[in-house]
Amino acid sequence: MHRRRYRAASDGTSWIGRVRRDERRTRGDPESALPERHAGTDDELHDNPARLMRTRISPTKSMVLKLAALALLASSTAVASAETPAPESVRLANGHEIEWVRPGLFEVDVARHKKSALSVPVELRRVLADASSVAFPSDRVKRIDGKDYLLVVVNRSSNVRPTGYCGAGEEGALHVLELHGARAVPRFSLPVQSCIDSVSLETNDGAQSPYLAIAWRDDPAGIDIRWEYLAHGGPTHRFFRFVNGSFVETEVPR
Repeated sequence: MHRRRYRAASDGTSWIGRVRRDERRTRGDPESALPERHAGTDDELHDNPARLMRTRISPTKSMVLKLAALALLASSTAVASAETPAPESVRLANGHEIEWVRPGLFEVDVARHKKSALSVPVELRRVLADASSVAFPSDRVKRIDGKDYLLVVVNRSSNVRPTGYCGAGEEGALHVLELHGARAVPRFSLPVQSCIDSVSLETNDGAQSPYLAIAWRDDPAGIDIRWEYLAHGGPTHRFFRFVNGSFVETEVPR
């Protein structure tokens, strides 16, 4: 069996004595039996500013590094938030706005604080009700041949299981609606993005929302769409021209 070793009281007294002698030595006390610390040590530090700074600013250096890291994080956040977002609503000629409020599209009269549901066919109503998100590529409707057309992208979750393949992804389709007062008639639809099929809209290297890659075009009237990546190939720039009340793919105008 090992005995626990205890420091004797005399050892403690001896240790205290050594500490006191060290204190007298540092003060140049003549009663100290130990050699006096030479002032040259401090002189050497003063003669060498770089060494003096290294000796004294360790905590400061640590704080500077922390502040630099925080500044870098703030800069990265600012860059991320600099992305041009897609519109949150679409303005109509009467001053009202179209917004998505689950489970559907609503016409909002901001001045009177009123809103009414936009009437859509049953199939589209179900699509909107099941949507994971909805986006508007343009903040205005397009008037063609005396009628107003609305662009809306409806997304659904790629996988009902969040931990499954593409669990956080979405499948998105563009819908073009022809507006007739409080009623909307679908005139065109097209899948535009997919996590499962690796299809993504153009983002300008992350500088803008992907939905801004879908835009109205004039002369000829139509819809211009650009993709960043298409796993299965195909043109990344397509144009859908307005023809007899619908939108038909044609050659991209120059």
